[in-house]
Amino acid sequence: MTHADYGSFRSPKGFSRAQRALIVFAKEPVPGKVKTRLKGRFSDEDRVRLYRAFVKDTLAVSRMIKNTRTILAFSSAKTPHILNSMADGFEMVKQKGDSLGERMYNALLYARERGSSQTVIIGTDSPSLGRRMIERAFQALTRKDVVIGPCVDGGYYLIGMKEPCEEIFQGVAWSTASVLKNTLDNTRLLKKTTMLLKEWYDVDDASGLKRLREDLRKSKDKDFAAHTKSFLENNPVL
Repeated sequence: MTHADYGSFRSPKGFSRAQRALIVFAKEPVPGKVKTRLKGRFSDEDRVRLYRAFVKDTLAVSRMIKNTRTILAFSSAKTPHILNSMADGFEMVKQKGDSLGERMYNALLYARERGSSQTVIIGTDSPSLGRRMIERAFQALTRKDVVIGPCVDGGYYLIGMKEPCEEIFQGVAWSTASVLKNTLDNTRLLKKTTMLLKEWYDVDDASGLKRLREDLRKSKDKDFAAHTKSFLENNPVL
């Protein structure tokens, strides 16, 4: 697919031509579409507010990465007004593809066609992911073809490549505990040099939420996931 097929929702004036690109995958925060595995612990409205806090914190960390093109790849049935209001300074593009693998490949391709030689994708389910971990991913891409940040649940919170490679995502059983294994099997078969980052976690369910609360409680950095911390302090779990 070409960049003309992909399209662009917004390109900020004077947008960076950096050779590094950081892509944030996000959904438009609407009831019933976000944080669904936390249903029963938060109301529908509060799950939307929690997800919005996750997005704000992820975008805040992304803005700390210097000399890097920042892109928000959104999923939305309509114009993403809420995400658009939060993503000042980000180029916004609509996700394209049926599977997560197709959407990530197309996003990588989009960045590559605009000059990026090191592209990293992160999601919005790890609001405690720090700037240093993202910087390490870019550093890894100076030496490796692929970098992956493994999740405790068998998936990954980050993936980056020098060159988009569709085959890396083929045959992966998405939303299962085999995602990381399937992906690494592909990188080995394709003879792609690969580096794994520190294991981290997504906040999709009660166990992830518990760990996040503990990390926020221990942190002495007032800016650490500040929006998420504020929400959790003011909204007890049901």
